Amino acid sequence: MADLTVRENERSHIHAIARSYKEKGYEVLAEPQGHQLPEFLRPFQPDLIAHKAHKHIVVAVKSRGQCSRSSRVNELAQAVRKKADWKFELVLLGPENSLSVGQASPLTIEEVRSKMLDVASFLHHGYLEAAFLIAWSLAEATLRTLAVNEGMEAAKASPAYLLKHLTYEGIIPRSTYRHLMQLQQTRNAISHGFKPLQLTVETVQELIDLIDNILLPELDNASGVPSL
Repeated sequence: MADLTVRENERSHIHAIARSYKEKGYEVLAEPQGHQLPEFLRPFQPDLIAHKAHKHIVVAVKSRGQCSRSSRVNELAQAVRKKADWKFELVLLGPENSLSVGQASPLTIEEVRSKMLDVASFLHHGYLEAAFLIAWSLAEATLRTLAVNEGMEAAKASPAYLLKHLTYEGIIPRSTYRHLMQLQQTRNAISHGFKPLQLTVETVQELIDLIDNILLPELDNASGVPSL
């Protein structure tokens, strides 16, 4: 019964998304089957395909928890990304997807790079919790910019949503996803007034390395800016 309710919720969102694309002038196929699919999509079951001129969008709608158990979503994303003029869009449903930040504005990448110096300073003086929290905020800011570059509405998306979306889009490696999800537990403990079980200089450095060596270079590659 629970799975049926989840699927009904997904279908409701599929039809809402279909209406939105139709209003934008797209030809839409909701829950396409067999012969309606191009050959490269037939091994999969996308929830929606939208066409307009040379633009083709494949949409998968998944509920929180359902998505993490479906490796096929990642395979679908990879198949779509290999095709010119085709784009994959993952819509994740669930309470974790939103983030309330009031009127705050996102950090620019220049500000992210500048604030990395603050992280190094706090780390040098032994303020591990402060260093970690600032570094985590910079990781989120970078993920958000990566998501925006992919056409995602990411201004108020939660970290978990950003990570899942970017991983299923193939923008960040699964190993990075797993590592950041583990580090998020440390962030949650600190920010909610708990003592993390393991917070060392090495823990903070791991997060810094992920930002410096994976997230920022991925953003540079996407924008055509040489890595620093």
